[in-house]
Amino acid sequence: MTINNHLEKGKLYQIEYNNETKAVGIWDGYDQTSKNHVFIEPQSNTLFAAHTSRLKNLTKVDPTPTPTPTFLKFSTVVLDPPWNERGGGKIKRGADRHYPLLKTPDIVRVILQSQHWNQIAENAHLYMWVTNNFLPDGLHVIQALGFTYKTNFVWVKDKIGLGQYFRGQHEICLFATKGNRPTEPRTDDKSVPSVLRAERGKHSAKPLQSYELIERRSSGPYLEIFARSERDGWTSWGNEV
Repeated sequence: MTINNHLEKGKLYQIEYNNETKAVGIWDGYDQTSKNHVFIEPQSNTLFAAHTSRLKNLTKVDPTPTPTPTFLKFSTVVLDPPWNERGGGKIKRGADRHYPLLKTPDIVRVILQSQHWNQIAENAHLYMWVTNNFLPDGLHVIQALGFTYKTNFVWVKDKIGLGQYFRGQHEICLFATKGNRPTEPRTDDKSVPSVLRAERGKHSAKPLQSYELIERRSSGPYLEIFARSERDGWTSWGNEV
């Protein structure tokens, strides 16, 4: 479908897909990075996205319900992707022993199509956990999401793990920003360290101290994608929540 430059934000449209199915939604904009049209479902007031390649036609419907709902905009986002870490052969000592994994392009796709991604504030902070093997992929994902890598902090664990060259005892959390005022979500705390020492829990679970560090550095509202548990004051999205 060719993007219609005359679509009106806040107006109700009938959405016709290539497979002949139809839906209605209030048009909320178009994301150039993901090539998704963003709509608001009139009954539930939730956001949903429709990729350009899936659309056959958009037809404005009158009358349009008013007022258009206002949605929470997240200033800080945490990602803990299920990187495609496999290992151990039949023994399955990799992450695939614990949960389904995604290849890097699929990680980008799932994030962009997630329920809350279109609610990210114009000026925002991004924290993304990355394994050592997938560090280059992590930098690629940051760029694909429209953020710019800035720095990182490291979680040093109390117990040593496995490794082919070095036995692992740390995890890396990449930090990135976006917007014309990327320091806007930054707090006034000038003592936030880049090293976090905390006990190791169950596989892939991040320590509570990491959330406290993030809250010290960046202001909310907070969103976690690929979350494995809920946290008070945060919006959590993931198949383990």
